[in-house]
Amino acid sequence: MCVAYPHPGEVAAPFHKSLVALMVYDAMGGIDPDGKHVGGHGHVTRHGSHLPMSSGANIVAARNLIAKEFLAIEPTQEWLWFIDADMEFPPNVLDALLASADPVERPIVGGLCFAVMKSEASQPIVPTLYMPTNTGKLGRWNGYPPEQLVQVAGTGAACLLIHRSVLEAMRDAVVNEELAAVTGAPEGTLRFPPPWPWFAESITGRDWGDSMSEDLTFCMRAATCGFPIWVDTRIKIGHQKPFVVDEAMFKLYTPKAEPPAPTFVVIPVRGKQDITESILTQLDKQGGFEKVFLFDNGTGDDVYGRPLPDVVERIPTPGKNIHQMWNEGIREAVALEPRCNVLILNNDLELDDDFVEEMGVAARLHPAFPAVSANYDDRQMVEKIQGVHGICANRYDGTGGFAGFAFIVRGEMFGKQLPWFDEDYELWFGDNDFLMELETRDFAYGIARDAQCHHLDGGSQTDKAFASETEPMKVRDRARFEKKWAAR
Repeated sequence: MCVAYPHPGEVAAPFHKSLVALMVYDAMGGIDPDGKHVGGHGHVTRHGSHLPMSSGANIVAARNLIAKEFLAIEPTQEWLWFIDADMEFPPNVLDALLASADPVERPIVGGLCFAVMKSEASQPIVPTLYMPTNTGKLGRWNGYPPEQLVQVAGTGAACLLIHRSVLEAMRDAVVNEELAAVTGAPEGTLRFPPPWPWFAESITGRDWGDSMSEDLTFCMRAATCGFPIWVDTRIKIGHQKPFVVDEAMFKLYTPKAEPPAPTFVVIPVRGKQDITESILTQLDKQGGFEKVFLFDNGTGDDVYGRPLPDVVERIPTPGKNIHQMWNEGIREAVALEPRCNVLILNNDLELDDDFVEEMGVAARLHPAFPAVSANYDDRQMVEKIQGVHGICANRYDGTGGFAGFAFIVRGEMFGKQLPWFDEDYELWFGDNDFLMELETRDFAYGIARDAQCHHLDGGSQTDKAFASETEPMKVRDRARFEKKWAAR
C-alpha cells in the first residue's frame, strides 16, 4: 500500500491530524466500541510506503507524477491510495477501503466525498459521485444510496484507492509513437492525448469552459480499459473548505421536499372521443387528483362512450390553440387551490399504476425543478428526477428530453416566477419555448423516474388525424421560435 497526496507546499490541519491518527492506527491498532482490538495491520507503516508530491497549482501534473513514480519505484506495492491534502478521514479508512476493494472485481474504490461548487452562484455542496445522463454527459448523483458499496460512472480522486493493474493497463493502452519511444510503453488500442495516460483535463464541448476534470477523465479512461468504478458510501470523508464539507453538511443544505399539494389534470383535445375516453377511464381508476379539466376545441360534439365521471369538467374551447388551453387549465386550477400541481396530459397515453401520485410527488421534490415530465421510455435512472435538456422530440431510446405530452408544473408560480405559455404558437414549439424560458430564469427541468407512461403508436394521434392542417402550423411555429430565440 502506497499513501500518496498532492499538496501545495502545506497541508490542512484536519488532514495532518487524520494522517497521524491513521499511522498510529495502522501501526498499533485500536479498541472498537465493543472492546475488540482492531487495526494494526501495518498496511503503510510496515508493508507500505508514503509518497507526497508538491503540486503547486498544477494538481494534474502531480497526480500523474505520483502514478508514474508508484509504478517505477514501488514494484512490490499493489495499491495506490490518493488522498488530497485538504481532506479529513477516519483512522480505519484504509482498512475499510481494502475491505471493499478487489484486484479484479473492484480495482478502483473511492470514499464518500463532497465539494463546494464555487463556480455556481449558490455555491451548493454536492457529492462527488457521477452517473450518466440522457445527454451523454455525467451528472451528479445527489440521491446516492447511503451506507453501501455502489458502482458509479465517475468519482473524484480526493480519496481514491487504485490497484496497480489499472495504472499499468492505462499506461500500456496509449497509442502514441513518440511517447512510446520515450517510455517504452507498448502500443495498444486506445488513443489518449499525450503526455499522460492517467489524469488530464479534457475538452467536452465547443463553448468556453466545456471541460471535464482530471479525476473524471481518469474514470472515463479506466472504464474504457474495462475497469469499473466503485464508491463506498459508508466511508465518509470530510473536505476542508475552510469548514469541513461532509455528508452531514450536505444533508443540512440539501433542500427538503415540500409538503404535498393537490393535483389538477388538464387535457386538451380535439374531439377524438374514442382516444379520450381511454385516458379518462385510466384516471378515474387510479385517482390521486382533485379534478380533470377537459378542454375540447373540436366540433362541440359531447358524445362519449359513457357519461363523464363527476370529477371531469368538459370545457368547450372552439378556436383556441393548445397553449391557450394549457394556460386556461392552470388558471382554473389555481382559482380552486392557489398552491397546486397542474398535470398536463395528451389524450393518447397509457398510464402506469400510481402515475398521478408519482407525478405529484415529483412536482414538489426540489425547488429548482418547477416542471417535471413523465418517464415515457422506461428509462433507468438513479435519481427520482433526472435533469434533461431539450424536449423528447420523438426519441424513445433513452436520449429524449422533456415530454411536452405528459408533464406537471407548479400552478402558483405562473405569472410570478414562471411565464405563461406563449399563446402565439399555434400548435408546435410551445414546450420548447417554455423550457427556454425556464433556462433563462436558472430553473431546471427533468424526468420523474417513478411516473411511467407510454405514448400510443409513437404519439401525436391528433396531429396524424389532422396532418393537412397541422403541417403548415409547424412551419409557422418553427419560424416564430427561431426568430424569438435566435438572438438570445
